[in-house]
Amino acid sequence: MSIMSLVKQTENDLREAIAAHQKGDSSRAKKLYLKVLNIHPGNFLANNHYGLCLLGEKKAAQALPYFQMALQNKPDWDEAYFNIARACYMTGELDKAIVNAQQALHVSPKNANVWLLLGTLFYDKGDVDHALFHFKKSVEVDPKSSNGYNAIGGVYAAQEEHASAQPWFEKAIEIDPGYANAWNNLAVSLRYQGAFDIALQAFDMAVKLVPDYLSPRANKAEALTHIGRSEEALEIYRDIFADPVLDKAIASDAYSNYLMSLHYAHDIERENILEEHKNWASRYATLNKPKLSKAHTAKLDAGRPLKIGFISHGFKRHPVGYMVVGPLEHLNPKKFECHFYSDTNSRKHDEITKRLQKIATSWCESRLIDDFALAQKIRQDKVDILVDLSGHSDKGRLGMFGYRPAPIQVEWVGGLFDTSGLEEMDWILGDKIEIPEGDDPWYTEKIYRMPNDYICYDPPSYLPDVGEAPALENGYITFGNFNNSAKNNSLSFALWADILRAVPGSKMMFKNSSYGNNMVRDDVVMKMVEHGIEEDRLIIVGGSSHQDHLKAFGGIDIALDPHPYTGGLTTIEALMMGVPVVTWPGDHFAGRHSATHLKAAGYGRFIAKNRKAMIRIAKKWADDLEKLSAVRGEMRAKILKSPLTNSKRFAKDLEKAFLHFYSHEDVAGC
Repeated sequence: MSIMSLVKQTENDLREAIAAHQKGDSSRAKKLYLKVLNIHPGNFLANNHYGLCLLGEKKAAQALPYFQMALQNKPDWDEAYFNIARACYMTGELDKAIVNAQQALHVSPKNANVWLLLGTLFYDKGDVDHALFHFKKSVEVDPKSSNGYNAIGGVYAAQEEHASAQPWFEKAIEIDPGYANAWNNLAVSLRYQGAFDIALQAFDMAVKLVPDYLSPRANKAEALTHIGRSEEALEIYRDIFADPVLDKAIASDAYSNYLMSLHYAHDIERENILEEHKNWASRYATLNKPKLSKAHTAKLDAGRPLKIGFISHGFKRHPVGYMVVGPLEHLNPKKFECHFYSDTNSRKHDEITKRLQKIATSWCESRLIDDFALAQKIRQDKVDILVDLSGHSDKGRLGMFGYRPAPIQVEWVGGLFDTSGLEEMDWILGDKIEIPEGDDPWYTEKIYRMPNDYICYDPPSYLPDVGEAPALENGYITFGNFNNSAKNNSLSFALWADILRAVPGSKMMFKNSSYGNNMVRDDVVMKMVEHGIEEDRLIIVGGSSHQDHLKAFGGIDIALDPHPYTGGLTTIEALMMGVPVVTWPGDHFAGRHSATHLKAAGYGRFIAKNRKAMIRIAKKWADDLEKLSAVRGEMRAKILKSPLTNSKRFAKDLEKAFLHFYSHEDVAGC
């Protein structure tokens, strides 16, 4: 074959390869690219496009030398620099990726895709400001870049600045109405702003555009759960998990939300709940075990303090913060070191964060570190006991515990509504009310029962004064429920209606941020009216600052718990504001929060054994305003002297628990 014929054949092969590649026939394209490269190893197009085929197969390390060869044969080629950056990004070499992306930008400063890539790289390094700068430059150079607008919105949403995120998602949709991911992101931002009705429509639009798109389906289920429509949510979750092909990361979070939803329903058998927790672990956590070597052998040398690690997104004004900061401040620093792995948004740090940082031996901002890398770091830190303070809640890290980063692993407060389901979780910290004797078979962990409550509350500095019972001025009893609206269900509405009927003239206040949405508010009114309670007996209040939320307890005489998922921090705050809480405990951990807090505070007489007893107790106290007023007047002082708020006492009990965990584990075998 002549030189000219060979050149012509090579050109034809290259054209056919590119055409096959564009049609998605990667196998044929690769064969033709290699044929070209066998004849002309320095062909920059063949090298670059063959690398792209490998990149599409997620073989970034194999693709990299082909991109480098393309650059060698066509110096200062922006596309080659860009593809080298992409390959380095996929192999985790972020700094090299940034250098090459910047080189591409130097050659082609108007390339929006390069600006986008740089934004992504800086974001993954945790540099939010630089990420935003580059994403915004991408839409500056290309005002039609829907991906750029969506990325900007994503940064704001990740910082929990959903009002700022919303217009960027809307702009992305304006440019590309078929952009399902932007519809999903917009819906999430609307949901967090309380616009549940519009959010549900946006989720539906995302699913309509891409029917097998998991994320909006799971997010819609979570939103429905949050507004008390757990039955609808459970149907969606079950449909999702019947699909054998799921994105593991998204599905793991969705399954955790599903587990929480099960506890809001009043007709789910406990056997089913335990089985589903184990299903989550087998699907998303236990497969992690072989990926790390054994945890270090934590021999406790004489005089060496135990290294206790704590991981949570709640190291701030949050139920976790209020319930752990006091005791941890009182741990003996000569015997216990506190190592914090904080998933808390650094922009949300507050006085509780500062208090925890003050006692920290080490503090790791872990929010942007993936599970595997974080597990490796915890191993390197040689933590003796790792305590989870997020559970199956949003942004939880339970899956990481499947890697066994520490020789002893413990589940404590924070998203703690039941067993974790993990065999790798060695202990669960409860008490004799949350986990009564005989309940051990319902947990995959070993049980440690604290002598009083399983948590200790630290009140905020701005706690308002307790006022007089409002019934003294109103002339009627005002019941109240300030719990998360997710805990609403048909049984709870029927129960509250029974109590209102038993106390003629009484009213009931519902307060929660979700009630600022008319759809959610109207749903509560409709449910209560269906049970015979007139709308004028209902007071429905939306969100407010935390201090104003606490003040709002001054407008109710008696708080009524939902069933079976009872109040936690909400119950404690009611008690601190002088409001007794009448509760009927459920049969699982989540259903016993109020009971354990009431008992620790010295108000066990407000705990009912069954539905009839709850109605009877509520009526009894409503009918005796003199005694109710007396209880209101002395409640805070009594609680401040009780185990519920005694941080020093709780710290001593917690130290005993840690030593118990350590002395009762075959540490060398972990």
